[in-house]
Amino acid sequence: MKFRVFPSAPRAGLRSAATLPGRGRARRRRWLISLAVLAVTGSLLVAPVAPVLGVEGVPDHRARFSACLGPALEPAGFVDTAGSFAEEAADCLAHYGITLGTDPEMGLFSPRQPVTRGQMALFLARAARPAGIELPKFFDQRFADLDNGSAGRDIAINQMVELGIMEGTSATTFEPDGPVTRHLMALWLARFLSIARTGPGGAPIDEIKPDDNHFTDLSTVHFKTRITIHKLYEMGVTKGTSAFTFSPDSEVTRGQMAVFISRMLAHTHARPAGMTIQATEPALIGDSDVTVSISYRDRNQRPSAPKRVDVFVSTNPDEAFDDAGGCTGHVSPVGLGQACVIDNSDSFSSLSGFVHVDLDIADEAGALRVWAWRGPNGDPYQDHADTAAILDIRIRGIPAALEVSDDMPSTARQVHIGEEVTFTFRLVDAAGNRVAKPGVKFSLGVERTVNGRSLGYRTLAEETGPDGTFELNFLHVDQDPKKAGDTAQLDLDVLDSGTLEVRDRTTVGLLADDATGEDRLLHWSQETRVATSLTLIAPEPYVVASSAGVGAGNRVRAILADQFGAGVGRNRIITFTSADPSVRPNNSNRRTHVGGVATFSYHRDTDSGAIESITARSGDLEATAHQYWAAPIPPNTTTTGNIVITDPTNNRAVIVSNNDVWLVEYTPTDHLIIGKSRVRLPTFRATLKPGTPLTAQITKEGTPNTYTLPTS
Repeated sequence: MKFRVFPSAPRAGLRSAATLPGRGRARRRRWLISLAVLAVTGSLLVAPVAPVLGVEGVPDHRARFSACLGPALEPAGFVDTAGSFAEEAADCLAHYGITLGTDPEMGLFSPRQPVTRGQMALFLARAARPAGIELPKFFDQRFADLDNGSAGRDIAINQMVELGIMEGTSATTFEPDGPVTRHLMALWLARFLSIARTGPGGAPIDEIKPDDNHFTDLSTVHFKTRITIHKLYEMGVTKGTSAFTFSPDSEVTRGQMAVFISRMLAHTHARPAGMTIQATEPALIGDSDVTVSISYRDRNQRPSAPKRVDVFVSTNPDEAFDDAGGCTGHVSPVGLGQACVIDNSDSFSSLSGFVHVDLDIADEAGALRVWAWRGPNGDPYQDHADTAAILDIRIRGIPAALEVSDDMPSTARQVHIGEEVTFTFRLVDAAGNRVAKPGVKFSLGVERTVNGRSLGYRTLAEETGPDGTFELNFLHVDQDPKKAGDTAQLDLDVLDSGTLEVRDRTTVGLLADDATGEDRLLHWSQETRVATSLTLIAPEPYVVASSAGVGAGNRVRAILADQFGAGVGRNRIITFTSADPSVRPNNSNRRTHVGGVATFSYHRDTDSGAIESITARSGDLEATAHQYWAAPIPPNTTTTGNIVITDPTNNRAVIVSNNDVWLVEYTPTDHLIIGKSRVRLPTFRATLKPGTPLTAQITKEGTPNTYTLPTS
């Protein structure tokens, strides 16, 4: 693996996950999830410095890094944005001081409230500093409807007009309480971006040549504004109100405003306070490299004086530090210097507060963790000090298969007339993990038959999109509702997938028999609904055995469904029976409620472990589920069994030894051994796999136990 470090702004590329030092850890997981979603919907092309022709219908110049990460995603205390589309954007703007909310004491942001022209001027003026725009001194623009005294709003209005970002409604009026329409918002944001410094991974708006013209409701908008709207679409700042409408005259709400500005800031030098780290989309094995962008800002989001930044990586992060927090041999330096110490070989941050790192991962697979930190020359890194920004990068594998699935209920065998089925063709690696590689070509054969008459056989040439998937929808509508018995069939074949294996994950096994000439078909029908499947679900894979009170309790859920995968409805009787004589009640009837679901709650009054089989029956239909009653291992006992359940969240595992089912509960103070070597808790926990033998030596209470796994 090769690494290169540069203090200048990084190249453009798709975004990846980001973390931050110390603060905001409660939000880290949510940020990881949200960035993953952005990467999936990313462009086919990286944002260039010079304009190039893009792909129609795709935002070709998205910002490849974000201004809203790390501390900028810490909760701002707005109670009325929780769970809304504007939650993260509102929190981000609050971090930058762009918004205070409508009622800070009550924690209100009012995301549905319209934005006024005066408020918009204030938002843009506050966004100017982190975006690198120097605000002019106050110069009276002579608007008669402003009180040009010390009011922050009126000062902001005059500054925005002085910069040419906003304008009045006439030579003497600004109408600060007037509404902001979507086309005005677009115009003002574009002018703001034209003045701001383009940041790492951002696109210079003045050099973008939009190729998209899919908004059909812009005929009344001035042609320059129309071009501006299309530029902002290309930059990912706006998506429109639908696939084909922009609604230029609709008023902008505060929630929409927050989202617009947060996306706009991603194209500038704006970055949160402290040290943050983010990366381009993890490369496929065999691709060149991944670019990591590191930024440092003071508490006012301003770049600090250039300072050395030490960057190091590990492919085994659980073993990267010893018990004292010092680095081990499992870390590697990035650049020419030494890992985990600030030395003369470490790169200085740029005047803009950035360092970028190229990680050449062409020969690597799996996961990579990156640390970035700064300090005086000679300082050693201590993990316990929590001073680094940390980034986990997952390197995607090479596509090995084209996996085909659908959105039908898992128990369905037919589709009701008038219902649509979506098939998803997804690239996966050898382990079944998704691979987001665009442009992989494959061909399909499709034949549809209606009431026994073929509509012809079609060949389709398709290719995967930016997220490595392609979707195809099929729908059959009753051609003559007055006639009963309308039927339709679909035959779907993958004719050519190159070297990729085809994995049939469709509900009815639609592709399974294609090689035999006896294809399975997907049927649309209007048959009378009848119960055709019974599914039994045990939500808890194991329960700790107990004789206290009424014993340990458990619950299972049975679902009675028809041939279309829908629940059969209320008052169908399902009989539940356990093979364990200790279970009470047993051989009990329950009635289904809405959705064809019946639940059965029961208990078991014994401390012994056991494998339980519980069966549900309804008429000729039967389903069985298995669940473990796990008994704590008594003191002064040594036992070996195969792992059947792992529960890393609770530091537990369940093992089966002959007919005994034991609960293993390990702690950091126990002796955790792999082979003959003692390991730390994270490594031991990650090595626990179903099917692996585990030996447990349980001592008296209060002393460490010993748990041994074979060498992996």
